[in-house]
Amino acid sequence: MKRMTYGTLPTRAAFKAAYKRVVGRDTYTIGNTYVGRRRSIDGEYTEAELWNLVRKLTFEGNRGAEESGYVASAILSTLGFEWV
Repeated sequence: MKRMTYGTLPTRAAFKAAYKRVVGRDTYTIGNTYVGRRRSIDGEYTEAELWNLVRKLTFEGNRGAEESGYVASAILSTLGFEWV
């Protein structure tokens, strides 16, 4: 597990490598997950789409939307990144 300061993102290259290592297929599935005012983020995500989602959630989390930050942290942890 790669440890990172809370609210930061891995490099794009590190994210791509982790996605390829962990997902091992074309899409990453998110199910039954909501952020904010019941905004569903369920779906199938390619590596680029997941990167954009995590970036957006991290940005929101850093602006005070704690739920978005929690979800970004959870997604990153499945790829081997940990916010501390």
